[in-house]
Amino acid sequence: RVSTAVMLFEETLAVDAEGKRVITERGVIKRLTSDAFRAAGSRTYDPRSGKIRDIRAWVVNPGGKDVRIGKERVVERSAADREEYTEMRVKAIGAGEDVQPGGVFAYEIVEEEKTVFTTYPFHFQTTSAPVLEARFTLQIPPAWEASGIVFHHAVVAPSITGNTHTWELKNLPPVEPEAHMPHYRNVLPWLGVTYFSSGGVRRLEKWSHVS
Repeated sequence: RVSTAVMLFEETLAVDAEGKRVITERGVIKRLTSDAFRAAGSRTYDPRSGKIRDIRAWVVNPGGKDVRIGKERVVERSAADREEYTEMRVKAIGAGEDVQPGGVFAYEIVEEEKTVFTTYPFHFQTTSAPVLEARFTLQIPPAWEASGIVFHHAVVAPSITGNTHTWELKNLPPVEPEAHMPHYRNVLPWLGVTYFSSGGVRRLEKWSHVS
């Protein structure tokens, strides 16, 4: 019933103690039929506080070797078509006409950002296509803590190894369009994450007690 399936969608957010974070996004999208196939990896970023450090993509067709997509496919534009009066930018790389039925398009985008914010949203599913595996991994400094809530889905506990927290969902079904339904992002599962320094919380509690 679908012409496209997301085999893998994942993000890794690595945070340091100074507020710098590096986000690595990866996606693998499979073309199932001869229907029109439009796949791309894209990321919105704020040039005032960050940059896209790297963007690359590959195509792997049935019975063929993988082909790396060149930098000539990379485009950058303003995000003003999504939100007026914004300085946000979008950088993307597309599959073009290279993917045959049964083939896959894979991409990786690395973003650097310096921010005072310690929250982050991750959408496990961003289109109506089914997702076989979606994963978000948070890497925080020692003595930091993190918590997360998954919305529009049953409770999901993270897998924790040292300073790494991972939330994962599998076999998310396609979204069947309905009349007057809200936007996909308002019904699909997403994760809200907060991370913070445990020492900072203890210092704040100490000063609150003194005052």
